[in-house]
Amino acid sequence: STPNWRTDMQTTTIRTRSLRTACGLIVLIGWPIAPVSGQPAEPPTTAVLVQRRCQLAYVLLWKKDFKAAEEEFRKVLAADEGHDEARLGLALTLERAGKLPEALPEFQRVPADSAHFPEAAAGQARILASQKKYEAAIKLYEQLKAKSPLTDEYRLHYCLLYTSPSPRD
Repeated sequence: STPNWRTDMQTTTIRTRSLRTACGLIVLIGWPIAPVSGQPAEPPTTAVLVQRRCQLAYVLLWKKDFKAAEEEFRKVLAADEGHDEARLGLALTLERAGKLPEALPEFQRVPADSAHFPEAAAGQARILASQKKYEAAIKLYEQLKAKSPLTDEYRLHYCLLYTSPSPRD
């Protein structure tokens, strides 16, 4: 078969136009080798994702969506068992949802050297006081008062009031 220069030229022209269009688009929008504006340069690490999930759980707690908050805190703790902030959040969620028997052990699992211990101890003392275990609540409030200036002083006095002998006795 003889080459048809006219058909070959038309095919070459169409390919050239397509290539120019593609190059023009690449110049116009940029080659996608760098992150698009608003995207992180690298995918977040597991620690970052765990922290974001913990923040989401606190938002759910503040919105009083206790079931969803509890689920998120449990997911964080499944990924990082020693995440004290999530442990405290789970305990606060359970307390506010009225699940006091479940909340108390979670408060107790926050280590004493954690930055979240004062809030955990105060939560534990609140539950003990609500269960009329004033002696144990007083002990916790006294320990907390020695460690943290932001103690619930009025709660301590409330417990002391119930443990002191009444004037009628």
